[in-house]
Amino acid sequence: MSDIHESVSKISEWDGSVRQRPVRADRVFCGSSAGGLCAAVTLMECPVDKALNFMRQMVREMQSSYLGPFSPNFLLTEHLRVGIDFLFPKHAHKIATNRLHLSVTGNNCNKIITHYDTREEFIDVSYILCIFVQ
Repeated sequence: MSDIHESVSKISEWDGSVRQRPVRADRVFCGSSAGGLCAAVTLMECPVDKALNFMRQMVREMQSSYLGPFSPNFLLTEHLRVGIDFLFPKHAHKIATNRLHLSVTGNNCNKIITHYDTREEFIDVSYILCIFVQ
């Protein structure tokens, strides 16, 4: 449980530093995995309190089961997709195009994605950042 409190503390610190310096229109963000997701959240200027509330709710649901995140009833991937969809604005793909460079790896190949035609495509790419590729 202390890891969760520490994560919330770190996110709150990050939120404070982001609010002090608003996102400039000419700024480009890059990242992969969790860093890519943080870059997307920063670029979209997502309300951190909204993200924290979602995270807390997901953790409570996870802890309600004896097996936690390993419970067959807890679908982490579905929670992640819903959370990403919930946090990003309706025009996220327009904000992200040519300003958010995400590194995605699959099938032993790495690709940097910079253009997003639709919101669904942007959500899919953001979702892929959360998946561990073996």
